Amino acid sequence: MIAEVIVSTRNRAASVARTLRPLGPQLRRAGARVIVVDNGSVDETPAVLRQLSEVIPLTVVSEPRPGKNRALNKALDVASADLLVFTDDDVDFAPDWLD
Repeated sequence: MIAEVIVSTRNRAASVARTLRPLGPQLRRAGARVIVVDNGSVDETPAVLRQLSEVIPLTVVSEPRPGKNRALNKALDVASADLLVFTDDDVDFAPDWLD
């Protein structure tokens, strides 16, 4: 795997879906995946992430202790790519962003 995109999210079901869904084609072209750390969501975020993992290269990790830095550090436990790309859960990406 060449690249992994790392995202932390908490209670942002709609936002994280809007951000990640369009990345699918880019991830497949680049041979990359997304690592999303659910930082203790109590809304529909876990269900949305399960659904997304069926259609895009996505690994979901849980970090129940609050804090974005804790969540991002948790992603490093499973990251293995040569390039780690950090972004937020509310970004609109250009169609060639990862390229």
